[in-house]
Amino acid sequence: MDFRRLSKTTNPVRKAGLPQCWHSLLQNSSLPPNKIPPFLQNLATKPPLYLRVNHPEKLAAIIEELTTGGFSAEATSHAPDWISIRVNGERPVYTLACFQQGLVEIQDLASQHIGAAVAAQPGMAVWDACAGGGGKTLQLASQLKNRGVLYASDIRGYKLDELRRRVRRAGFHNVRRFIFDAESAPPLPREIEKSGGFHRILVDAPCSGSGTLRRNPDVRFRIMPDDLPRYAALQLKLLEAVHPFLRRDGKLVYATCSIFRAENEDVITRFTTTHPQFVVEETRWVGSPDLDADTMFYAILAHK
Repeated sequence: MDFRRLSKTTNPVRKAGLPQCWHSLLQNSSLPPNKIPPFLQNLATKPPLYLRVNHPEKLAAIIEELTTGGFSAEATSHAPDWISIRVNGERPVYTLACFQQGLVEIQDLASQHIGAAVAAQPGMAVWDACAGGGGKTLQLASQLKNRGVLYASDIRGYKLDELRRRVRRAGFHNVRRFIFDAESAPPLPREIEKSGGFHRILVDAPCSGSGTLRRNPDVRFRIMPDDLPRYAALQLKLLEAVHPFLRRDGKLVYATCSIFRAENEDVITRFTTTHPQFVVEETRWVGSPDLDADTMFYAILAHK
């Protein structure tokens, strides 16, 4: 859809208050053309607050505390080990005992879909290569149920310090942290090398953040068309750095919070073209406008 041909009153890009460059940016979107107008309309609404349950067996107690504390709480069981809760209330969630005890984590629903795509199983060796503060790391730890090993890395040490606190709070004991820079990839941990590599690797890559516009309105003024090739180059560099650590029967999950093909499908095409040992099992965008959440993209790559 060429939004430039629409009038000022019907043009959703202008209604959303986006800069002129977004007209061309949206021509290369991972979202289908008919999804772009409702995606832009959602930018004017407040994003909801989602919790993810670290310990599903504690759900009844969590719901009781939320409702007693004056929150509305809508729990959805997506899978036996994946329960999300949409909450609304006047109190800060971090004051609740269920949060302070690590029973729940604040995590957007689209982000939860990314963690679910990794599908870690107890006993596996898993690596969250761009862990940040650890929202998805905690989700992977919940999937492993303290069996197997989970490595979490980031280029920013202070983020790993934050993750350390969250892991302890949640009661997970098999998470190991290290600083990772794609420019100088570390050697394979000895225990992983002996077992043949990681079963799963998640690369939640740095990106334009265009899928988080509702939550971060300033993104609309920070993204320039020249940024996308720069992000794509970094994303490819990360894939190049981590893929040698994946075992032959393993899976690599690539994710962004971007709505642009240049950071999503195009990156996967370029990577698999030069690495035919990887087969694309699935590519998908999740979130707004189909879900009341951020918008994210993921691709599952299987190592032949």
